Amino acid sequence: MIATILPSSTTFHAVEYNERKVAKGQAVLLEMKNFGYVGTVDGYTPEQLQQYLMDYSARNEHIRKAQFHVAISCRGHEYSQEQLLDIAHQYLHEMGYDDVGQPLLIYAHHDTDNNHLHIITSRVNPNGQKIDHNHERISSQGAINKIVGEDEELRASLFLKEALGYKFNSFTQFKAIMEACGYECFEREGNLEIARGGRVRTKIAMNDLAAKLSVIDEKESYKRRRQLGAIMKKYRNMVSCRGELADIMQKKFGFSLIFFGSKDKPYGYMIVDHHKQAVYKGGSVLSIKQLQHFMSEEERVNKVELYVDAMLEDNPRMIAYELNRMLWRQYGTRIAKGRFKLLGGREVALSDNVQKVLKFNFMLRRVQAFCPTNETERDILCHIWKIENPHLIYIEPHSKPNNGFAVEVLNNLAASTEKQDLGVALKENHLAIFRQGDEYYCVDFTHKCIFNLASEGIDFKTLLPALQELHPVPVQSPRHSNGILGNALSHQTSASDRNAEWEVGGNGSYEVDDEWKLKR
Repeated sequence: MIATILPSSTTFHAVEYNERKVAKGQAVLLEMKNFGYVGTVDGYTPEQLQQYLMDYSARNEHIRKAQFHVAISCRGHEYSQEQLLDIAHQYLHEMGYDDVGQPLLIYAHHDTDNNHLHIITSRVNPNGQKIDHNHERISSQGAINKIVGEDEELRASLFLKEALGYKFNSFTQFKAIMEACGYECFEREGNLEIARGGRVRTKIAMNDLAAKLSVIDEKESYKRRRQLGAIMKKYRNMVSCRGELADIMQKKFGFSLIFFGSKDKPYGYMIVDHHKQAVYKGGSVLSIKQLQHFMSEEERVNKVELYVDAMLEDNPRMIAYELNRMLWRQYGTRIAKGRFKLLGGREVALSDNVQKVLKFNFMLRRVQAFCPTNETERDILCHIWKIENPHLIYIEPHSKPNNGFAVEVLNNLAASTEKQDLGVALKENHLAIFRQGDEYYCVDFTHKCIFNLASEGIDFKTLLPALQELHPVPVQSPRHSNGILGNALSHQTSASDRNAEWEVGGNGSYEVDDEWKLKR
């Protein structure tokens, strides 16, 4: 459990940051207290929250940066959102921020793999006095440890023992291992002191550490370094900054990127490979210049869109499932409901033309899965899925329908002496019956088959003593699409006149909703 005190501010910019996360669906406001009239308004704005906090803090003119912003996080899902909220209240009490009337905002973020909260309040108490902030970072972590009962010294000793099992050939590389675990290292009086939260947690003699140095065989590690380089090159084109890249490498592949130098312009980095328990110089894998060659968000969006267009030009019948396999490997994204999401969280809508092509291709696949054996079966299926040109569907005359279930259901209905609603019975079993001329066909949506009732010795009149009035199915007008991918839809023409009519189990209840399901 870690409590990280974030930078102060005169304008309480932390409110804007957290509210932006809420707007993106990456966070939720758990608690708002003591915000006067603003707290009673449904449609409050981030600016109103900020202004209230600034007005509240103005009761003490000597405090220039009154924002108190802290993040409380745990390992993975060690604590639930509700447990973290309780810990947050105890933390505020320990830090002196729980007086009656103290304004408070608590947000829960869910854009990372670990549960964490953000707390925003003022460093001014309701009496206008400054809340004690001496050694607050040490006090902060001490408060958390007191609440959850963690022994930081024991924890640091365990991390140190584990780190000594890695392969490293310099003190700098060892420091990189400890930094990857969230610790800082300082050389003092012949010891390497390991600190966290502003306090030394454990230490090791430099002579003992020197004895652990090992020579890493460059040839032996060559294959692994090439692998790491390929991974970083690939994901570098999916993200916009070093932080995003480092997070993905840590979460997805189990190695840490530790940068040296200023935050904005690092001069180098190291790779801590937790899987192989080894440390590599970043330059031996990928130069710092190559590593930081990130594309802009617009460039990444354009690259994905061009890739989708190219794939559909190459294979106009491709469906989203097939496209997604390649998109995920190349760009770390997938298409869902006509949109794709960048790794940074931004969602981008596909062009209308591409969406139409993918939906149409999906409908073709659904129809083809029924393996129609003749033109009549094909026409019925095309009517259900609103495919205007049935000639796009292949007829498979030698295919044998998987109709055992449907035949059994229909025979049981025909043999039953109990009166029942045939339409309801068919829908319960995901069946529908259609008339084409004087013949009747059954469609089994679950087992993806269509067959003539007479071919299975089933007399429709025994199923339905009194035929309901039949209404012709309206013929759809042709739709044409233009644009670069228009050729994929240009094959659609108006359906030929046919006597396909709904009999039972239809009434338009089998409409195609999207690429993943049929509404029934």
